[in-house]
Amino acid sequence: MPSSRRPRPRRAGVLLVAVTMASLVAGCGGGGEAKAGSTTSTTATTTSTTAAPTTTSTTVPLDKRLFVLSDSVLLGALDTVPAALPDWKVTFDGKESRFVTAAVDELRARQAELGPVVMVQVGNNYDGDEVAFAAALDQLYEVVGPDRTLILLHVFPIEENRAEVNAAIDALAAKHPNVKVADWPAVVAADPSIATKDGLHLKPRGTEVMAQFVKQQLDALPVGALVTPPAVAGASTTTTTIAPPG
Repeated sequence: MPSSRRPRPRRAGVLLVAVTMASLVAGCGGGGEAKAGSTTSTTATTTSTTAAPTTTSTTVPLDKRLFVLSDSVLLGALDTVPAALPDWKVTFDGKESRFVTAAVDELRARQAELGPVVMVQVGNNYDGDEVAFAAALDQLYEVVGPDRTLILLHVFPIEENRAEVNAAIDALAAKHPNVKVADWPAVVAADPSIATKDGLHLKPRGTEVMAQFVKQQLDALPVGALVTPPAVAGASTTTTTIAPPG
């Protein structure tokens, strides 16, 4: 007898599975391509900022104190020198017939009063001992020290041996850069009428000339010379604003 069983539809099932898998593969491939094509790359940006340098304007305190030590010659300008220096504090210590040794003793006793600039005129009273005079100048310098400016005035050659005084002054200045020499005799030689017949003591107009001469010496000093010496730091000063160069 002929068999009545139906054949199983195996090929159709196999075919359906094949189609389905092919669709899945195609779908995965297409999705992968789209995903690859839509990938976005993001790069972080870092900004470096450098602050611009700033310029600060400062006020430099100037110590404008002048200590004057002299015999009777510069003492004649006791009133005119401070008047010519209104922005300076001037301490005047002058005495007639003062020799260099007495001047050293006086300066040593008043050392605490010294500011950054010391002006000295001694040697008009001179005993003729050039070695002793030079040694006394060395002692005077030790009192002043290297942190101040020492201005020494040449003396008028009333006698030939005053050349020894001026030579000792020049020798001291050659050893120490903070020692300055002021040629007062050249001023008298240019206009003898400012002094008495001896060429030493000042007439009224001579006191005015001397005051301007002192001012010229101070005006020629660099700003760096007007700094409070370490030994007297904290003393009162005159404050001045210095404009920048140019």
